[in-house]
Amino acid sequence: ISSVPVNIEENGAPNISVYPNPVADNQVFIQVENLNSGEALIQVLTVSGVMLDELSVHSSGRYKIEFDYPEGIYMIKLIQEGSTSLFRVIQSGSDN
Repeated sequence: ISSVPVNIEENGAPNISVYPNPVADNQVFIQVENLNSGEALIQVLTVSGVMLDELSVHSSGRYKIEFDYPEGIYMIKLIQEGSTSLFRVIQSGSDN
């Protein structure tokens, strides 16, 4: 997982979007806005819960995940201060 933060941290609840879905060009972007102070974790999981990758983030921004996984359904999980957001993404065979 690599990250490219581009936004400035703001006050309020985190706002998260994951795109594109289905995955395009073996990349997924996670836009995190209004991230509270402290550390948050972004995890890539199989649908059975096996963690494939993890990234620690400390600020709002746009984070890129290299998604070189086989065709299937995966979960993107953002964990911060006891709260969890979960997103389902589809990796189609056409981009592999």
